[in-house]
Amino acid sequence: MIRPNKDRLLVKKFKPAEKTATGLYLPTQSQTPDNWAVVVAIGDGDLSDRFSIGLKVLLSKWAGDELEVDGERHLIVKQEEVLAAEVEE
Repeated sequence: MIRPNKDRLLVKKFKPAEKTATGLYLPTQSQTPDNWAVVVAIGDGDLSDRFSIGLKVLLSKWAGDELEVDGERHLIVKQEEVLAAEVEE
């Protein structure tokens, strides 16, 4: 596994949901944007209070540098490229 430096995160994008939990297919306009990702690794900077492994984050459109880890595409992004994080209520 790779550990990013300082204020960077290693994230993996995921595909938007194509259907609901009840099996209804969503039209393309209703699907989640494809710039959502899951945090896979956290750099050694001061990020641990804001980010955790497994957290879903919304990235800016052109965020990050692509790389391949274990045969899967990932991104290394700066903390500033994260626009929002999913919060459980």
